[in-house]
Amino acid sequence: VDANLDARRSGRFKARGFALEHAEAVVGDLSIRYAPAGAGMPERFGFVSGLWGETWRLSPEHVLKLSVMTKGSAGPGEWELRLIDVNGGQAVGTLEGVGGGGGEHGLGLAELAGDDGFAWDGVRLCEIEADFEKDTRVFLDGIRFEHGDAVIGVSDKPLAQRMAEAQANRHA
Repeated sequence: VDANLDARRSGRFKARGFALEHAEAVVGDLSIRYAPAGAGMPERFGFVSGLWGETWRLSPEHVLKLSVMTKGSAGPGEWELRLIDVNGGQAVGTLEGVGGGGGEHGLGLAELAGDDGFAWDGVRLCEIEADFEKDTRVFLDGIRFEHGDAVIGVSDKPLAQRMAEAQANRHA
């Protein structure tokens, strides 16, 4: 989640609008349920590369893949997707065909329009902007960046990625 990172590091933090959802899981044991009304109807929601300053090492050859299902008022069939790098640079594109019954969606990062000098090897945030209704619930699962056989997991991570992140963040 792209807000309140300092607060998120506290054991007392409670995410607003986000919850783990076991009944609607597509990959693994759970998915992420996002209720925009529970989060205060923010303009955007998204995911950070990590709580401790990690970044995603991406390239235009990567593809963002995710499973999406919406319930309630589905909202728009297009979501604006924005990657933000360590320097605040942005790469922006459109994820089409989302909403409703669900399914897997993908967006090649080469389709994004990036700022000059966008740091593909230092992406810290993936934001989604969509105009949801108050009763909308979004179920997200299997969020990842793929390039060939390489997978960078966001919601469901390969074991090697989890171990590397734990080792790198142990001190923090």
